[in-house]
Amino acid sequence: ALGHDDRGAQASINQALAAGNADDSDLADVRYRIHAATGDWRSALSDAEQMNAAYMADKGFGEGFRTTYAHTHALPLLAYAQARSGAFAKAWTTINTTPTDCYLCIRTRGQIAALQKNWANVTAWFSQAVMQGPSLPFAYADWGAMLIAKGDLDGAISKFTIANQKGPHFADPLEMWGEVLIAKNRSDLALAKFEEADKYAPKWGRLHL
Repeated sequence: ALGHDDRGAQASINQALAAGNADDSDLADVRYRIHAATGDWRSALSDAEQMNAAYMADKGFGEGFRTTYAHTHALPLLAYAQARSGAFAKAWTTINTTPTDCYLCIRTRGQIAALQKNWANVTAWFSQAVMQGPSLPFAYADWGAMLIAKGDLDGAISKFTIANQKGPHFADPLEMWGEVLIAKNRSDLALAKFEEADKYAPKWGRLHL
């Protein structure tokens, strides 16, 4: 799902269901990724709610572990789906229940602020995220996406460059980098970025488009 192979992800879900060993939280997680990729945020919101409920109902782990994992995984996804659905007040209420020493939680705060075009807060949150996970590419890619929305194309390229250095097989910053180059009337350079991204996400429909 994270490699933008939605059909493959759905096939894996079907295989797990057929085998009878599917975990409810994992199923909801993958469904969330599929629905988020297609922009179906209403379904993604439901998936995140189911994921959180499944974590809290799992008696195989202690209560502390269940709560911690829900707060550092399910709730950030839920908050982002709420924000993408336009429920910003709910999104902030949800994400503010998550810890501030959690990479995904901080990234999500930045993503929500970016949707609201609160650029100063976005920069603060993504700066904190890259401090927490300096070797990870994801916050740099998020930051670059925010700079595109802000209209800072050169700044976006600088973030995608770092994201690519941190995760050279991560297709997302390469694809967005290509889109920025098109916006800068450098489609000749964009093609190389798309071709490189295709090595790591060969079934990504948007990339091919």
